[in-house]
This record gives sequence, structure tokens and C-alpha cells, in this order.
Amino acid sequence: MIARTFESYGDKAAAEDLGGARRGDAQRDGDKSKPLNRRVRGVLSVLLVLYLVAIASAPLAMEPASLPAQKVFAVFRPYLDAAFLNHGYHFFAPEPGPSHLIRYELTFSDGRVEDGVFPDPAEQQPRLNYHRHFMLSEFANRLAVNDSQQPALHELSRSFARHLMSERDAESATLFLRRHYIPSPQQVREGMALDSDELFAERPLGTFSLGGASLAAGSPNERPAAGAVGSLDSGRVPDPMESAAVRLTGRLQLPDDLEAGRVIR
Repeated sequence: MIARTFESYGDKAAAEDLGGARRGDAQRDGDKSKPLNRRVRGVLSVLLVLYLVAIASAPLAMEPASLPAQKVFAVFRPYLDAAFLNHGYHFFAPEPGPSHLIRYELTFSDGRVEDGVFPDPAEQQPRLNYHRHFMLSEFANRLAVNDSQQPALHELSRSFARHLMSERDAESATLFLRRHYIPSPQQVREGMALDSDELFAERPLGTFSLGGASLAAGSPNERPAAGAVGSLDSGRVPDPMESAAVRLTGRLQLPDDLEAGRVIR
């Protein structure tokens, strides 16, 4: 016995059209996903590996670091600096150092004095704006620790003062570079607060007038840190032969050596 099945002509035509459409889609997808040739894939793989090594070399080269890590970083540093990928990893690990702020005192025509600090999380918002101001204060510290950059530090300080005076309508501005040390584990165990006065020290950057001129600044020994109980160095005249780095850090390199109100040289 022979069994036969029958299909309507319309259903058969629809099935053929659907099959043709699927074959067309498959062909188009095949054209889109055409693989790269082996040489191009090899070049891209090598570039990707080099990029990953370059990115990893920056944090691995932070002190304390091995000699091989430092040599690898030296190879990739021009690229990292040009691409702005050489971030401040040392600020976070493995041994983060102190942070730096700019404290200012504004004098107005009526004799009123207003002080403040930047970056200030309450004033610079959102967080990205705070971070941008923080980079300005950290850049000032980079200049401050280099003797050859003292003229640049003066010009940077004057630009800060000019902006603050223009923004607040003040007649003069006195600026200080404020260093905020990280407490040692022993100090934390003893209950020291992160914002304790003992963890701050300052270095005067100068007093500037509304016209942009630099006024005569007092001796650093005359200005203790804000909230300080006094300065151990009152009466000490800084040695002019000391380098800027020594004047700025000196015996304050470790938090255990920091005394309340110590003025940075």
C-alpha cells in the first residue's frame, strides 16, 4: 500500500521562501563574521599583551620595587606619560605618603579676614571637581620639593591667589601649603583621630595683593599651623643652603616624628 501526502501549493511556496530567507541571512552573517587573517591577529595579540604589560608596570614599579620591574617600567614610561596612564599609584599603595592641601587667608577692604582650604569636599562638588582641585594642590607640592622649581611654585601660588581674590572680591591673599600626614599604626591604636592637629604641618607660600604683586611675607617661624598649640621651631632661622626637599620634609618624613604645629620649611 502506498501512502501519499499532499501539500497545498501556497504552503509549499511559503516554506521555500522561508528557507531561502534563512539561507540569505546565513550568507550575510558569514560575510560579517569573516575572520581576520593570521598575521593581523598575531599583530593585534602582541599589541594587546604589550599594552597590558605597560599598564601593569606602573604600579609594580612603585617603591619598594624590584629592579626588573623598574627596568620594564622605564621602557614603557614614555608611552604611559604620553597617554596619561601613569597615574599616582603611590598615593594608594604599597606605602602611601601624605596628602597636600592649600590653605588660604583672604583679607577684605573692611579688614575682615576669611580663611579656607582647597580641596574642600563640602565646596568642590561633585567628586570629580574635588579631585581636580586636589591635583592642583599636589602639583604645588611637587614644585615645592624641588629647588629648581621655586620660581614656578611662586607663579603657581600667585595664580591661586589671584583666582581666590577675584572670586571672593578680596584685596590680598596669604597661602600656605598644608601637609596631612597619615598616622602610624601605633598612633591609630592609641586612638589618634585622622584629622588630629598633630598630623598637619604647613609651609607659607606668600602673601599676594589684588594687583598681583607679591607682598613681603613674614618669617615661616611666625606662622604655626592652623589649630596648632605652638611651633617647636620658633626662633630657628632656616639654613639657606638646605634644599627645598629638606626644608619641606626634614624630620617630618615619618608621622612618629611630627610635633603639633610644626611649620614646614
